[in-house]
Amino acid sequence: MGSMALRRHSTNEDILPQMEAAVKRNEKEKFENNELSYEYIEMKGFEYSLYANADILDNKGNIVYKKDELIEKKLTDNKGNITFENLNKGEYKIIETKTLDGYIVDKKEHIITINEKDKIK
Repeated sequence: MGSMALRRHSTNEDILPQMEAAVKRNEKEKFENNELSYEYIEMKGFEYSLYANADILDNKGNIVYKKDELIEKKLTDNKGNITFENLNKGEYKIIETKTLDGYIVDKKEHIITINEKDKIK
């Protein structure tokens, strides 16, 4: 079984498929009184849905999830992180399904492949 962690960015960047979350500052530039400062943006509450992008099989060859089947929905934490755990080898897609006020839903399907080397023992 593997896991994947990712982070919602304050910008509309690609999510990086790796075992650790992508690191990106969640700050907004603010210019007041001729001074530039950065304000922390809480990234809690973005909803992501994990789907099978192909049939997902267990180690005996049985279908665990059919292609396009919803596996799980999760919300990001304060820093914009989210982790999907106990995943079998296979190809998955992650889609942002709900966002917060002031943001646009990222409708891009992010394809993630977990192979033998990504397996956590």
